[in-house]
Amino acid sequence: MNVPILRLTLRTRRLAIFWFSIGLSGYSLMIMGLWPFMETIDWAAMAESLPEGMAGERVVADLSPTEQSFYQYLSTEWSSWLLFVAVYFGIWIGASVVVRDFGNGTLDVLLSPPISRTTFIVARMFALLLGASVLCSASLLGAVIGVLLWVSDVDVRLANLALMHLQLLLVALATSGIGLVLATLILKPGRTYGVGALLMVVMFLLTIVGAFASGGEWILNFTLFSYWNPIEQLIHGTFVWKDTIVLSGVTLTTGVMAIWIFRRRDMVA
Repeated sequence: MNVPILRLTLRTRRLAIFWFSIGLSGYSLMIMGLWPFMETIDWAAMAESLPEGMAGERVVADLSPTEQSFYQYLSTEWSSWLLFVAVYFGIWIGASVVVRDFGNGTLDVLLSPPISRTTFIVARMFALLLGASVLCSASLLGAVIGVLLWVSDVDVRLANLALMHLQLLLVALATSGIGLVLATLILKPGRTYGVGALLMVVMFLLTIVGAFASGGEWILNFTLFSYWNPIEQLIHGTFVWKDTIVLSGVTLTTGVMAIWIFRRRDMVA
């Protein structure tokens, strides 16, 4: 791995990573801080009154009414939005590590000898890992501070919060891998971002169809959104192996594909 390329990548994207992280940390802190004002609402009953998929993941567990309401509140107002931010961050940052330099004409300079294409793309992939780790760590920090300050009536295990954010990191890495593959295939910034956004929208629509359509559960196997089950981790501390294996597999597969494509791609603008 080329350390100068890694440092350059992080430096040129530091503001994006910083503001994404500050925003997600602040949002997590705000959600926990609002709980004392929201606990009078029966979130479990409200979720039951809404159509499937409109109130986050349903909380089905042997919990006290307060705990049931709290975790449904997190599912409705927090974990679903964390997913969308991680997906957007992954696609955008994942694609930008190639198309941004191609678009402004600096890619040829960065690929000058003795830097090989493989060394370049691997350094960019490490930068994606670090950026996604900072994002998820910031969200975890905000959630932990909020729980310690404002959530006194529910026994929230900090280890479970960390486990949920580990799963969030896997989602961000899987989507960044997809963005990276699209970038090496298309190279054009606008088209790459557009196709990436379209692909995520299609996956989201497939998730809705799979949840509503009779016998359509098999569709959920083809959308990354169905491999995000934070409530299982928050309540039970369950390490969901299926989700982890699928998301890790997508990350590794897209990483290998991106290296293979980038090594053979014609970089002429």
